[in-house]
Amino acid sequence: TINSGHTGIVYSLKLLNNNSLLASGSADNRIRIWDWLNGILINTLIGDTGAILSIESLPGNQIAAGLGDNSIRIWDLSTGINIRNLT
Repeated sequence: TINSGHTGIVYSLKLLNNNSLLASGSADNRIRIWDWLNGILINTLIGDTGAILSIESLPGNQIAAGLGDNSIRIWDLSTGINIRNLT
């Protein structure tokens, strides 16, 4: 489910927000955002069509991810919305 840990291999990790959050990307096509100090899942971002192979933080509280479907997706962390797809 989207409220639990990954169901596939974790390929990528990235510290966010001054190292207070951890983003994990997986073969389950999801990025999970964790409060890693407390072990709490904050949000789940769904990549839909490809495994999340890499994650990078961007200015403006956004993250970019490279997916196994040869695309790059950008999410707004404040809303959890996928705001742009680069193919």
